[in-house]
Amino acid sequence: MQGARGIREFVAAQAPLYARDPNFAAPPDFYAARRLDPAREPFWAHAERGLFVARRGRRVVGRVAAIANHLHNGTWHDRVAFFGLFDCEDDRQAATALLDLAGRGP
Repeated sequence: MQGARGIREFVAAQAPLYARDPNFAAPPDFYAARRLDPAREPFWAHAERGLFVARRGRRVVGRVAAIANHLHNGTWHDRVAFFGLFDCEDDRQAATALLDLAGRGP
């Protein structure tokens, strides 16, 4: 998912996953979107990310972000990537598919 539309779709994917959890308090969408925007968040000057949303039909079943931090890799002479913002229904197939995508990197 790329661009502003991809960011909005990724951010919006979280709400349906927690719709029935009375204890979940999501960060405001504008804040979450800003943190993922390469033009507004300084972290992305030395990193890249891939945003993935899993659906079953039209229903969102999960999401994950794959992150390559080039500053980290250059400093520590690593070739690693990270994943985060992982939210998923209790669905092994969806979780496996999302983590496989994240494992391929951004």
